[in-house]
Parts: sequence; C-alpha cells; structure tokens
Amino acid sequence: MSVSRSEIRAHKRKIYISVLKFLLILRRVNKYAKRGKSDKVRELAEKNVKLFYKLGPTFIKLGQILSSRGDMFPQEYIDKMSELQDIVPPAPFEEIKREIEEEYGRPLNDVFEYFEERPIFSASLGQVHMAKLGGKTIVVKVLRPGIRKRVELDLGALKSMRIMLKTMMGEDFYFMAQRVLSAFEKSIYDEMDYRKEANNLLEISENLYSREKDLRIPGIYMELVREKVLPMEYIPGIKITDVEKLKEKGFDLKSLASRVVEVFTTMVIKDNVFHADPHPGNIYVDENGHLILYDFGMVGRLDKKTRRNLFMLYNALISRDADRIIDAMIRLDALDPYADRYVIKKGIVLALRSLEGEKVSEYEVRELVNFANKIFYEFPFRLPDNLALFIRMYVLMEGVALTLDPEFNMLNSIGKILDSPGMRRELVVSTLSTELETIMTNYRTLMRLIPKMNDYLDMQSNYTKYEKEKGYEYIIPGSIFVGSAVLAINHPFISLIGFALSIALFIYFYLK
Repeated sequence: MSVSRSEIRAHKRKIYISVLKFLLILRRVNKYAKRGKSDKVRELAEKNVKLFYKLGPTFIKLGQILSSRGDMFPQEYIDKMSELQDIVPPAPFEEIKREIEEEYGRPLNDVFEYFEERPIFSASLGQVHMAKLGGKTIVVKVLRPGIRKRVELDLGALKSMRIMLKTMMGEDFYFMAQRVLSAFEKSIYDEMDYRKEANNLLEISENLYSREKDLRIPGIYMELVREKVLPMEYIPGIKITDVEKLKEKGFDLKSLASRVVEVFTTMVIKDNVFHADPHPGNIYVDENGHLILYDFGMVGRLDKKTRRNLFMLYNALISRDADRIIDAMIRLDALDPYADRYVIKKGIVLALRSLEGEKVSEYEVRELVNFANKIFYEFPFRLPDNLALFIRMYVLMEGVALTLDPEFNMLNSIGKILDSPGMRRELVVSTLSTELETIMTNYRTLMRLIPKMNDYLDMQSNYTKYEKEKGYEYIIPGSIFVGSAVLAINHPFISLIGFALSIALFIYFYLK
C-alpha cells in the first residue's frame, strides 16, 4: 500500500502537534506532582493516554514502555498510562493474504489447507488467525501490512524533535528519554521479526520445561517461520482474567495467581532471558488448570550479576530490611550511592509499613515528602535500561494476580517462592558471592591507596628520621581510616568501628 508524500507530511505534522501537546501536559504533570495534587495528575495523564491512542500503533507500544518508568514520571501518571491496551482494528484480509503470499512466494491455499479470514486477535504490530495444517488446527501470527514503514516514519519524526524535547523538559529528562527511545527502537524492531520471536520461544520453553511440569508453551512450525509470518500450535484455553469462566470450571483463583507469580519470578532469578509481556492476553489456562504462555516477541535479558542482585533485593524486601534494600538498589545501579540515606530509608520504611497494611499517618508522609523533595531531585532514583522490561513484567504480573485474587500480597507470595529448598541454596550462594565481591573490591581499593600514601611520605625530603618514623606509623591508622570510608556505604556499622579505631591509633602514635 503506497503512501503519497502529502500524506507523509500530514502524518508528521500530526505527530509534531501531538508530541508538543504531550510535552506541555507533562510539564503541568510535574508541577502538580510536586504540589501533591494527585487528581490533577491523573486527569492530565488521561489526556495523554487519548493522545497515544490517536497517534496509533508505535505510540501505543511506546506508551506501554513509558508506563514502567517510575524514574521519569509520578506514580499517578504511570498508573493511568498502564491502562493503554494494545488492541486495534484488524487490517483488511486481502492485505494480510498478500503479505503471507509474498513471504512464501506461493498462493495462500498452497501453504495452509484452510485460513480463517477473521482474526481471533488484533494488536498494533500484528494479528492472529486460525488455520489448518496437516489436518491440525493451528494459529498463524501475521505482521500488520505496512507497519514497519509506519514505525520508521514515527520514530524518524520523534528523533527530529530532540531539540524541542531538550528545551522544554531540561537536560536530565532529555537524556533519560534518549535512552528510553533507543531501547524502544531496538525492542520494536525485534518484535517485528517473527524469526526472532520463534527463537525466543524455543529458548524460554527449553528453560521452563527443564523444571516446570504443569506449564504449556505452543510448539512452532519452524520450517514455515518467516520474518512476517509465525505458524504455531493451537492450545485452547481460558483467558487468565476471565474470572467467571475460570470459576465455572472450578479452578482455584488464588492458586492460579500464585502460580503466575511463581513462573515469572523464577524465570527472572534463574534464567538469562524472561518473558517481558505477561498481560492478560498472553496468559491462558487449559482444561487441566495448567498455564499457557503466548507471545514471546518482547523478552528481557539479565546477566548473572544483575539476577543475583535482584534476588538479594527480593530477599531484603521480604525481610523488611530497609538498609539491605538500599544496598541492593545501589548494587543494581537503581539508586545513587551518594543519595541521602536517611531520607531514602525513611521512605522505604513507610512504604513497607503501608504494604503490611499498617496505617501511615498523613503527617508522617507529608513530613517525609517536604524533606525529601529537594533530595530526590538532586539524587533521584533511576531505572537502568536493563531493568526497564523487568519492571514492566513485574507490574503486569502483579495486575494479573490482583485480578484473580484482590487480596493477593506480592511480597508474601515471593517470600514463599524464595523459601523453597532450591531457592534457599541460591540465596546462600548469592549472599556469599555479593559479600566476597564487596570485600575484594574494597581490598583492591585499599591496596592501591597504601603505596600512594607511602610514596607521598617518601617525597617529604625535609623530614627528620624521627619524623619519618612517626610518619610511617601513621600509615596504619590512615589505611584503616580510608578503608572505613570505602566501607561506609555498604557496611556502616563496620566502618564506624574502623573510624573509631583509626582515631584512637592516631592519638596513640601522636602522644607516643
């Protein structure tokens, strides 16, 4: 389907005007958020949601990514943006048919024995049709015709607005937005290549089937997989949020909620790749009560060190240990190590009390907010790029669990998962590895500092022998002092003992 230059220019103008409106709304959002006017923030967020729907597929996907960026937007804004649904009207069947025939180089009827014209699901990037192959009913995922060119056009228009973004929102927001847009660009192009999705599915299914017995993932007809066409096994089931149907079948909703969290949490902790899009349309339940996972286009990847630190954060959250939560966030690079620890800790303590159902007084919250506003803008929480998809996965997973069980407690559920024998062993290994890594880092830092202090003292040519001897004696308390400073961030109690010892030794050698 060809598009004229005038249509392209008109579309770009529409994007420019809409993005300008989005930024103007966002400035007001930030202003009202600082004043604590939550209702105003939600009202403005609703306007931006409508803007994203109006702009179409690329912006719906982008809006879903932005809904996980707690480091860029206030919580009320994120809550509203997370309501963006990736459901759009289907493309005409003739266009879909032409797309399939171009991919295979032969008529549709030569590939599939039967192909249903009406899709069973239609999203921003593709749609799903029922078909028959070798006498079996299957499903075929087809890329939306013309979507790649549309995405290229939309992203090009966004990139051309960088100066306006920087001018209106400031450098900090601009650099964060650049990183988000860069990650989004890679992610959406990966999603538009179904060969990559097929490989993601095979990799994740191999990991899951090695330990899960009551889980189903559709098989792939690899010989028919193309960039724009993905034929898969059809597994009938009930949508995970269709509560009434699940009740009719006699399924335990609380157990299903716990099972969803168990599968996705274990995936993050144990595997280097995880399903990052567990919205209700991608999780079904078969006739035996087993979960069915669909759509592996959006996946996240975490290295071993990051997974280990996430494990430590989970454990700290479950233990309600604010200091260990802060330490884990610093190791994940989600918190500036020089942020005001007192303010951060107080905020985490209030959040934990709220999670446990304890009533937190309005005065306590207001006092913390007033004190923290300056600090958080100076030393903000931040979301590393490799954790953005993890946060999205976590939010969607929790939403599914709460739909099934409105009283669902995420921390308690994760606590039970981590209390299993295999996970306890993993926790011991992670704790020892983290502590050993911290000790070795601090040791290397200290070893680099001691020779420099020694060289400095050797350079003092006017020292008398007695003064030199005294100077060398000061190396011991000086080294202890420097080492204590290095340990102060992660081990405040040990560093306090070190500071006291170094001061005592300084006094001793001075009076000697």
